[in-house]
Amino acid sequence: MRALAPKTNRLSMDQSQSALRESVVSIQRPHFHAADLCIDTSVDAPGEPSMTTSVRRLLLATVAIAVAASLVAAGPARAADPTFSLTVNDPAGWGPWDDLRNPGPTLSVDLGDNVTLLLNASDGSGNHRWFIDYDNDTTQGAGEPASPNFAGPTQISWNFTADRNGTFLYRDRFATNLTGTIEVLVAGAAPAQDNTWILVGVFLAIVAGVMVLFVFRDRFAQKPGKK
Repeated sequence: MRALAPKTNRLSMDQSQSALRESVVSIQRPHFHAADLCIDTSVDAPGEPSMTTSVRRLLLATVAIAVAASLVAAGPARAADPTFSLTVNDPAGWGPWDDLRNPGPTLSVDLGDNVTLLLNASDGSGNHRWFIDYDNDTTQGAGEPASPNFAGPTQISWNFTADRNGTFLYRDRFATNLTGTIEVLVAGAAPAQDNTWILVGVFLAIVAGVMVLFVFRDRFAQKPGKK
């Protein structure tokens, strides 16, 4: 009868060799962990917007604010042949019927425009006459555009060509202390404007940018540290 001891020894030797091979492979095989690769494996809570969504919303809001501020600052484009309605009252001044002031509103036109004025008066003090006082001497001189006389609430329509560029005062011929400003601009030049809305837009854009930085900072602070 053949002894079983040699077979048992061979099995033990095979198992030892197999274990040795696995140990060598295990030593040579690199080990990777999510923390080593800086992979954020955290999951947002249900219903909580992701960081990408929050940042996208903030950036879209910033763009919208910048566009709105630009449109407000730019203002509406002037017509090629503008028309203005002006009421005069001595001593209240010039302006729309319910918003008279002295000095009156600024009129902005382009050089060469055919300007139409709709003129009337809301007082009973007699005649009025609108004119541009180019030399600011308080009197109507030769070459200075001047409307016909008008009085009372009935409007008259009168037009002239803006043929001299610059910024001038307009006056009432019969009450020269009632003034306003007319700007005759070279085509393509922008009238002077209030920059308040531009500054507001820049401020809001900066605030939105700071909010984006805080979102990134808070998200990174919530990541689990390496172990």
